[in-house]
Amino acid sequence: GVLDEIDRRKRRLGVLSYDDLLGQLADALRDDDAPARTRMRQRWKVALIDEFQDTDPVQWQVFERAFHGVATLVLIGDPKQAIYAFRGGDIVTYLEAAEQATTRQTLGVNWRADQPLLDALHVLVEGAALGDERIPVHPVSAHHDTSRLEGAGAPFRLRVVRHEELGRRRPRIGDWREHVLTDLAADVK
Repeated sequence: GVLDEIDRRKRRLGVLSYDDLLGQLADALRDDDAPARTRMRQRWKVALIDEFQDTDPVQWQVFERAFHGVATLVLIGDPKQAIYAFRGGDIVTYLEAAEQATTRQTLGVNWRADQPLLDALHVLVEGAALGDERIPVHPVSAHHDTSRLEGAGAPFRLRVVRHEELGRRRPRIGDWREHVLTDLAADVK
């Protein structure tokens, strides 16, 4: 098929993509006695992977094959922040890795948002499962007890838009985008 032809052409031209390199490394680590495993384990005793929620299944295969059970493997991630589903990152990989962890810790302090915003958000989403029952929204406290913005109004507002307001019974995505942008600009102004 098409993918076979792409592979043939890349080989003929001597071209490797990022995904090709990653797949070749995962293959080189497949066997328990693989030289690549030995080399990586001798070279690195600790591996820290930040933003782990965006790890795809092949990347996890590499980390797991190289380090799981023989090195300190630290995975830092938040499945609620997963943004790379379009390139293969998935919550299933995150959850499988989390189940293998010998130690799990959760940060209880949010350093970005202010407490009034977190309080309002928690009224809406506390206890909700985000895509999987193992990803519940837990309450957290904020490092900043009060709002750092003066005159900005309420820290959280929920806006409702009815289809009729967009001029169609079945609005298109472009209608929604235009409405949100116009509404936001008017609100900020």
